[in-house]
Amino acid sequence: MKKIMGSDDDIGNHKKNLEESIKARPDVGAYLSKSGVVNREEFDMKVKETFVVWYGKEDASKANIKMSSTPLAEMDYEAIRKADPSKFGEYSMNPDRKGTEYIEKKEMPKIAKDLNEINKELQQKFNGKPRSEVLKYVVDTYGDKYRLPDMEDQEYIFSLPPDKVSEALKDGNWHYFVGSTLRGQNGDAEAPALRWDDERLDRAALWLGGRWYSHDRIVLLEK
Repeated sequence: MKKIMGSDDDIGNHKKNLEESIKARPDVGAYLSKSGVVNREEFDMKVKETFVVWYGKEDASKANIKMSSTPLAEMDYEAIRKADPSKFGEYSMNPDRKGTEYIEKKEMPKIAKDLNEINKELQQKFNGKPRSEVLKYVVDTYGDKYRLPDMEDQEYIFSLPPDKVSEALKDGNWHYFVGSTLRGQNGDAEAPALRWDDERLDRAALWLGGRWYSHDRIVLLEK
């Protein structure tokens, strides 16, 4: 796994920890029950392992790993995008966990059929605006039509063999999982994302206060 810091200028450094990212890929069965439900304690450990890769063991030990599951419609994205170092390690998940049978079957989830059109709309509306505004708009506009994937979905898709990953995620852009937020070392609230790089997926968390540009996309799943 790897870390992209808050600034868009850091995106060019994303290959730095690519090998560590590949080594850290999980065995999907290690934290999933037979019904496809994630063991929260095991997932907390995956978050901790992420921080070890991103920040090193000493700094990662300072994280207070804590999951919350506030309904997405109640999230105040403007408020949480403000840095708070005391919140390092906190992460949120989408409480709507319906439709995850694909995890048990080890299949790629169904990407929304009109996702390309939706991403074009977001580019027109939000180019140069904070990512926090994009997340709020997506939740308000599409939350009742699609399932908004979170870090569990990101973790699962990241673990898939390259030939199982949807072509929709292989365009070299950052694809955000808007059902989660994650607090990094500086307390910045970030959105988890995946990017196809060198014939495999890489992952990151990018600052909600960062700007939405042409390399940014969202992921929506069919319910």
